Amino acid sequence: MEHYTPFIQDTACSFFLDGEAELIIQTANYSHYYGGIWYAPVIGDTDSVSRLIASRMIFYSLLFFPALTLALFCIVLWKRQKGSTDHHSDSAAFYFGILSLSFAFRICYPFLRMFGAPLVRTLYALEDATAMAGIYCAIQIVFLLFLPDSFKRLKKILCILSLAICACVVLVPFWVLPAFPDIVLAYGLFISWYKVIMAGLLAVLTGYGCFLGLPHTKTALAATAANSTCLLYSVLSIGYYEPFTGAYPEEYGAFCMVFAFAVLMVRRSREMTAENRKLNLHLQEEVQEKTEHLQKLLTERGQLIAELGHDMKSPLTSLSNMAQIIRLNDIMLDEDTHRRIRHIEDQCNVLSERLKSIQEIAALTSTPVQMHPMDLNQFLLNFYQNCRPVVELYGLNFWQKITTRPCHISGNPEQLFRALENLLYNATDFTPPEGTIVLSLSRDDAFARIELSDNGYGISKEDLPHIFQRSYTTRSDKDGQGLGLAITRTIVLEHAGTIDVVSREGEGSTFTICLPLTLP
Repeated sequence: MEHYTPFIQDTACSFFLDGEAELIIQTANYSHYYGGIWYAPVIGDTDSVSRLIASRMIFYSLLFFPALTLALFCIVLWKRQKGSTDHHSDSAAFYFGILSLSFAFRICYPFLRMFGAPLVRTLYALEDATAMAGIYCAIQIVFLLFLPDSFKRLKKILCILSLAICACVVLVPFWVLPAFPDIVLAYGLFISWYKVIMAGLLAVLTGYGCFLGLPHTKTALAATAANSTCLLYSVLSIGYYEPFTGAYPEEYGAFCMVFAFAVLMVRRSREMTAENRKLNLHLQEEVQEKTEHLQKLLTERGQLIAELGHDMKSPLTSLSNMAQIIRLNDIMLDEDTHRRIRHIEDQCNVLSERLKSIQEIAALTSTPVQMHPMDLNQFLLNFYQNCRPVVELYGLNFWQKITTRPCHISGNPEQLFRALENLLYNATDFTPPEGTIVLSLSRDDAFARIELSDNGYGISKEDLPHIFQRSYTTRSDKDGQGLGLAITRTIVLEHAGTIDVVSREGEGSTFTICLPLTLP
């Protein structure tokens, strides 16, 4: 025993008898070395031995490749679901993938031993480690899906124990058994009975989940019960059972676990898909309901602001007119009183302008924008023809460069006209006489691009980031309220578009509006 070195290889020896008959003897050791059992030799002709070897390889292929496929699929699924809100589903997919992968590695030994794999101790350690890893993953899945959170301490104990055994079965074949070969049989019994006890415990825990009425526990209970039964029979039949064509009872039990958990994951996926569809449907209905409610509130708020603005406008106008009458008639006014009345008039004008701005904002946000199919080419031509006489009164040149390629969008003509009008009149205010304003339209595969450019005074670098903000104005006289560009930006956003500006001080500005195209 002290010089024992494990070696495993399927061997087929042929002998010719009397020059007429050929005798084939096929031998193999599929048991663990701590089991002390040699696979029974098979004696037969070439065809029978070949069929035996082929049937065994086919059988193990039917176990190996589906398990490997399930493992890869679940690991990919886990990667895609990682970070989702359903932590249990995310973790269960991961542990099932590792369970399937460990089973695939565990039963690939016939292929390795057929070619006389040299690292026998390594293969034994891998086979045992994958079996223990399967137990660890089964524990995780059972606790995640079938038991309440009150079992956290028991779960922690079992997980630590299973991980410790995983480390043990890797270390013992390399460092302990070569030094103490007499403990081989005791070590084998320890590992075997550990598997039986853990399988029985999993069956009990799954049964408790079934008692609680948790979903899918019957399938898991059947699998864990079958696995524990197969493991128990495997231990009790040591020295009596060696399969010729099939697998060992322990391997049948592990395959039952993989198959049952695969069915379980499919069912859970279907339920989650159905639940997601249901939630999406309810979410759409709720969003629609909330949107309608919010739109109603916005409409009522806009109407209220408009009414308040109208009610305030009358007394404000009366106050301004009264101050103006007193000042113009010069009724017993000294210089200080005259100056104060002028200040009252100025403040009334400021309030009047602000009320006007409030009414504009209320009108813009109180009602939803109604979108209609639009021929943007014709719309811009009409806009150009309507605004050209007004622009030329400022002593400016107004040109157009509108593409002939059709540009169809979904929009609101009145709102778009207002947005372009704001840009155009800003350009006229900041472009000196004899200057030029150009309205152009181009398109690509997805967007129509409207540009309004001028060669006026331009916008400074300090002002450029703020021009679309409400109440921000670059006018030196501060008469404007800074709402024109803010309203324009709001209208463009409502049309699912974007607006940008490029400007250099002293060289002019170019405003670009991009709107998504639609089919005609």
